[in-house]
Amino acid sequence: MSPDGAWIVFLVAVPNKNGIWKVRPDGTALTQLAGSGYGIPDISPDGQYIAYFRDASADLRMLHVLSLQTGKPVPFQISIPIPKETIASLGRLRWMPDGKAIAFIGPDDSGVNGVYVQDFVPGRDTLATRRQLGGFDRAYAAESFTISPDGRWLTIAKWEQLFSIMTTDVLPSL
Repeated sequence: MSPDGAWIVFLVAVPNKNGIWKVRPDGTALTQLAGSGYGIPDISPDGQYIAYFRDASADLRMLHVLSLQTGKPVPFQISIPIPKETIASLGRLRWMPDGKAIAFIGPDDSGVNGVYVQDFVPGRDTLATRRQLGGFDRAYAAESFTISPDGRWLTIAKWEQLFSIMTTDVLPSL
């Protein structure tokens, strides 16, 4: 929901309605902002922008920004390489509390996922400001996260993938 309570922004993943939408809390003014193939949106703290991700190719995910009011693209993007197949939500993003940066899940040079942050300046390439926030753990991949309202705490949801072989001595059906 936008900070002023005027809009709810959400992702729809059903045929013929895929994309990012906005609607008033009373259910009026339903508007599609972006078409299919988009990831979970997040509204900036000032309520001006919506950030979301989209696959550019099999090995590249892009973060984009739209104006909440007009739905028009803002000249800004973040590239996230996908060096190997993963079920983690690369590109999952959150605005930093001051609205001046976007945090997102991405892989480091060795393919370990964690949370990065990169400055948000419309019309500028801010790649040089990208820095790690945390969660880069080879044993437990970062899957989702949140940031406290004061920006002091980062909470990361991680997943552990296990493979097991089980045996049994007796199968009643045989």
